[in-house]
Amino acid sequence: MSSLSARRHLLYYLYMAGHRPPLPAKLPKRLYRFFWNTAAAKVSPRTHPDYVINRLLDKGDLAADAYLAGGSALSFRLARKHLG
Repeated sequence: MSSLSARRHLLYYLYMAGHRPPLPAKLPKRLYRFFWNTAAAKVSPRTHPDYVINRLLDKGDLAADAYLAGGSALSFRLARKHLG
């Protein structure tokens, strides 16, 4: 299973298990680097969740995964366990 596929499965599991809170209205500054081709400060995860989630799954790192998973300690531990 590829790394991207593993990430998608993990985040889907966390979402379905109810471990991910609703996305906030603004991106944290630490994630702006993944939105290099747009005005990252104007991107709203709440308004455009599919765009934000797909971009972070495609271009993101473990910190982006933790953000999508809600940033909880449980989410981070699961991500580390399954993704290395």
